[in-house]
Amino acid sequence: MKIFLRAWQTRLPSLLLLIVGTAFMISSAPRSKAMAEEVRVEFAGIELLANLQIAPGKSLRKNGVILLVHDTFRDYSDSLIAELQQLLSERGINSLAINLSYGLDQRRGPYPCELVHDHRHEDAIEEIKLWRKWLQKAGARRIFLAGHGRGANQVAQVVAQFAETGKKDKSIKGVILIAPLVEQPAPAPPLPGQPPLQNRQPSDAPKLAEANRMIAADEGDLLLEPTAFLSCPKARVTAHSYANYYAPNPKLNTLNLLPSLLLPVLAVTGSQAPDGPAMAELMSTSAQTNKQLTVSIIDGAGADFEGSARQILADIIAQFQAIP
Repeated sequence: MKIFLRAWQTRLPSLLLLIVGTAFMISSAPRSKAMAEEVRVEFAGIELLANLQIAPGKSLRKNGVILLVHDTFRDYSDSLIAELQQLLSERGINSLAINLSYGLDQRRGPYPCELVHDHRHEDAIEEIKLWRKWLQKAGARRIFLAGHGRGANQVAQVVAQFAETGKKDKSIKGVILIAPLVEQPAPAPPLPGQPPLQNRQPSDAPKLAEANRMIAADEGDLLLEPTAFLSCPKARVTAHSYANYYAPNPKLNTLNLLPSLLLPVLAVTGSQAPDGPAMAELMSTSAQTNKQLTVSIIDGAGADFEGSARQILADIIAQFQAIP
């Protein structure tokens, strides 16, 4: 069992602006300067976007890469993801931060609450697998899958799925779970005085029952009445989508997936995250029997690891990523 407790350090300087390009040519040669470029891949008739950051003097082929997945409805320009890419680059680590599409072509920026929601939590799995293949074709032979919040659960599901099917991917060397999603049992509300876990609105029992009735009547593609949904205070959501996110599902508790990952795993949370203390205790208990699990608790950090906590987070990831 490995558990690290880190205190806050000095605050970070302002985030350096990333240079985003529309054209990208893969090169296995090390680069003398840091480079960030937007890259694209086709998937199911739409284009997926990602930001590739190559550290100075590094290459995908020789040095590998961390594939980063954002939290609910965010994208690679999210403050935590963008700054983490820069900090990792400063530590000599390449990264690819992807935008999950939620069914939208060339999606950028936060997913607008006013759009119709007809997506599933598991939609991310095939998109993450596609970017993994893209990295392999680009020469990467050493890949770490990392995710924040809901994204942490999604990368864990990818690796667990490989284990279930017996399809081991030798290029995936480890998993990094940053403030991972822990399922809030539907329809239980959050604890008194606490916000919903991981920006999730608590489900409404009658609304979930209505969604299930519509699905049973083969009307799952129809919209419910506007309702709170994930991080949106009011949204138009299909019955299928609502039930997918809010029906009880053991796989949405990332802790349940840990025994099936069969790879070195780093789990990091902040002591001030809404569910941080409880999650830290549960992860630490899991680490007692799972020798491949490393748990890090950043003292004073929230779920988004604001301020100097991001420097600490980058240091912890860099240390983990250096494993053989």
